Amino acid sequence: MLSRNKSKFINALKTKKFRAETGCFLIEGDKLVSEVLAGRDIPVTELLSTPDWLQHNRFLIHEGVDTITEVSDAELRKISSFETPTGVMAVLKMPSAEYREKNLAGKLSVSLDTIQDPGNLGTIIRTADWFGITDIFCSQGCADCFNPKVVQASMGAVLRVNIHYVQLETLFEKLSQQNQYVIYGSYLEGTSIYELEHTASGMMVFGNESKGIHPTLKHLIKIPVTIPSFSSSAGHVESLNVSAAVAVFCSEFFRGKARKD
Repeated sequence: MLSRNKSKFINALKTKKFRAETGCFLIEGDKLVSEVLAGRDIPVTELLSTPDWLQHNRFLIHEGVDTITEVSDAELRKISSFETPTGVMAVLKMPSAEYREKNLAGKLSVSLDTIQDPGNLGTIIRTADWFGITDIFCSQGCADCFNPKVVQASMGAVLRVNIHYVQLETLFEKLSQQNQYVIYGSYLEGTSIYELEHTASGMMVFGNESKGIHPTLKHLIKIPVTIPSFSSSAGHVESLNVSAAVAVFCSEFFRGKARKD
């Protein structure tokens, strides 16, 4: 049975402030929770499930699950972010993510300047995970990566990719001091990504959905890059969605690496 205090706790985890205070966040849905449990390497603070889900998935429970709370379908609907819950949700501790600038050399990383849409951020994290990118750097104005909508859109990739919230200008200044380290920026004008000599290393920078990369970062970006449009109606398209742009960049950069390998 779900107590009133437990219900308040779960609902409060949907706010950024409470997540920061507790160091906890929510994951929801049979697929995502089952994957986390099956991996057995991520501690679960609390599992909340219907008796039916628990009966069919008891084999997934391991010693890393601290508490199991059985809830009715009606109780789950009251605390779920889903219109139609799939029987289970879990509370996890936020993973810690550390980095050193020197360790970014020779690998490809992503920086995001004020990406505010949770769906975009989640999709970008999922794309980065697909291409094996281990580090994403977010400005303080970005959406919270542990927002339930971001977690869901990432399909759990937020647990595998290191997300760092930093001052991008300070980070880029330090990276610019490294020999041969290249910072690429996604702009509406610049070198065509299809004509660019590149490898799967350096930093790819993407800006806000409507305003793009902040002007204070421009002097630190070595190569402005654009994705040209081939549409006859290009004049009616303002720009490519940022999550789609990240996918194109990643694909092209790793294609260049594959050719050289």
